[in-house]
Amino acid sequence: MHVAVVINTMLPDAVQAAAQAQAHLAKRGASVQIIDSVESAAASKGPDRIVALGGDGTLLWAFHLFEHALAPIIGINFGKLGFLSGAISTDLIDALDYALTDEANKEARALLEVIIEIEGQTEPIRVTALNEVMVGRGANAKVVATSLAINGHAIYSIRGDGLIVATATGSTAYALSAGGPIVSPGYDGMVIVPLASHTLVARAMITAADDVVSITLPEEFRSDIMVVVDGQPLELPDAKIGAIKIKPSAQKLELIKLDSRLFYDTVAQNFFSGL
Repeated sequence: MHVAVVINTMLPDAVQAAAQAQAHLAKRGASVQIIDSVESAAASKGPDRIVALGGDGTLLWAFHLFEHALAPIIGINFGKLGFLSGAISTDLIDALDYALTDEANKEARALLEVIIEIEGQTEPIRVTALNEVMVGRGANAKVVATSLAINGHAIYSIRGDGLIVATATGSTAYALSAGGPIVSPGYDGMVIVPLASHTLVARAMITAADDVVSITLPEEFRSDIMVVVDGQPLELPDAKIGAIKIKPSAQKLELIKLDSRLFYDTVAQNFFSGL
């Protein structure tokens, strides 16, 4: 079994744990590669398991580094919230052993397929999101106008900072900070949340698992739009964006979970423990 150990180099404890993980996994007969940069990931063959040492951001980075392989991931939390993590840092060795077994508990998480149509180009840009897609203000920081349609039915056109389309996994991230609901990670639909809308009537919406969201941009606002996927801005051509279509992907990501805490325990601890 080939294991990629992805580390957040800004966390000294995670860097130290990577050396422990490499030695332990090698003893278990696994081939191990430490991943600390895009370049080291590019030189790696597709892993059978991914170990992310850091916080939720590290796991997101690990997913995108190896999304072509779509290998099961276990996140070992050295960060703060740890919604995506499957174990805490003190359980490092037990978590590694557990991740290698065929009996490991794997939670299937919905992914988003994002299709960005560029005017004048026959092939759209295609990307995948685990948490969310944000369509909003560009470098000039001007208010943007976005029009939302679901399954071809126009819903609304609003001005503001933009729109977030999130998975249930991403409902506790950017979408939550913008006023969206907390959604159980087993849900396969999408969450749509307006960002700083200049109206009192735009509200968060939850779609069905087979719905297709389309975001279009009025002509005068098309020239400076930013599309951000899981916190990373996309490099888009200067040509105008025709439409951004988002739907649940046919594929899912498997998160390995050693930690016995349920999702609602994590929610209670992180968001409501001080009440």
